[in-house]
Parts: sequence; C-alpha cells; structure tokens
Amino acid sequence: MNKLVDWLLIEPSVEQELKLELQERAILLSDDHRENAALCASLWRQNWYKDEILKNCLGRIGDLEGQLVYMELQQSRPWWRRLFSKKVPPDQTLIAAEIPVELQSFVD
Repeated sequence: MNKLVDWLLIEPSVEQELKLELQERAILLSDDHRENAALCASLWRQNWYKDEILKNCLGRIGDLEGQLVYMELQQSRPWWRRLFSKKVPPDQTLIAAEIPVELQSFVD
C-alpha cells in the first residue's frame, strides 16, 4: 500500500455496485441506437472534462506535497544551519551588470 495514492482507490458499496449493474444492463438492453449513440457521445465529452479536472487536481496536489516535503526537510535541519542559510546572501560575483560587454556588428 502506498499512502500517496491510496486515496485514489474506490471500493463501491454493494448498493452502489447493484445500481451500476442495473444502469449498465438498461443501456445494453436498449434497442434505441440513436439514444445509445447520443448517450455515448455525451459520456465521452463528460469523461474528457473529468479527466482534465483530475489532471489539474493531481498536479496541484503534487505541487503542494512537494512544498510540504521541502518544508519538512527545512525544519529537520539543525537550527544553526537554518539560521546561517538565512543570514548569508548567495554569491553575487557574477551579476550581469558587472560583466563588461563589447558589442560588435557583423554587417560590413
């Protein structure tokens, strides 16, 4: 079991399973092909939108879990390292404004 994806597993209750089975049989036993085609097309479109929503939600959840892991790692560092990393600025010796640039033209 993986606690990161266990919440994605769905186990329908007996009542839900029976209701799904009844609805499935009603569709399969229907003789109206136009109605079935319209139902299929609308379900196809609805499924596409649900897939897009799920992709966006899972991406957002992944981002938030990444931030949570980063915060936990930051908190697990010794206090003196956290303090030192906040007080010492990053090395700024290669700032673009300090590098001399000579412009050349390739047009004769």
